[in-house]
Amino acid sequence: MNLNMKILIVEDDPMVAHIHKLYLQELKNFEIVAVIDNGLDAFEYIMRHSSEIDLVILDVHMPKLNGLEMLKLLREENNQISVIPITAINDNQTISEFMNLGIIDYLVKPFSQERFNQAVMRCELKYKMFSSNIARRKFKRKRKVADTHEIDYRLHRHMPLKSTAS
Repeated sequence: MNLNMKILIVEDDPMVAHIHKLYLQELKNFEIVAVIDNGLDAFEYIMRHSSEIDLVILDVHMPKLNGLEMLKLLREENNQISVIPITAINDNQTISEFMNLGIIDYLVKPFSQERFNQAVMRCELKYKMFSSNIARRKFKRKRKVADTHEIDYRLHRHMPLKSTAS
């Protein structure tokens, strides 16, 4: 089973998007499916290609539709795709809104490559746990797949969230 994560980068600054791509290429096990420069086009892309995307690296402040509005629209459409929002403002209210929408981690600019890697690896861990549970269910019908809360509990037990950028 191929467990490479497919990632969509949503970032309006081409230089920053390029840096995200370089970070992901160094990590291996990640496939960048697209880079989109605004929230509206990203929303439409995700709605058309949702099954081909495992994680969205999402800039918060973008033209056409900001990252928070885009994620709210996805959740209204019952799309539970994993998202790592990236913001330049460490605003507790915005971060709280993102957390309530089911994000695993977030990044506050400026951040180090190590912090970026930590956030992505946290999502990869959840992805692999979820994928292995689905594979087990296919072969052992009587075994239950862990729900999102159990995965989040196990995930945070091993990798607690840090509230400050590195």
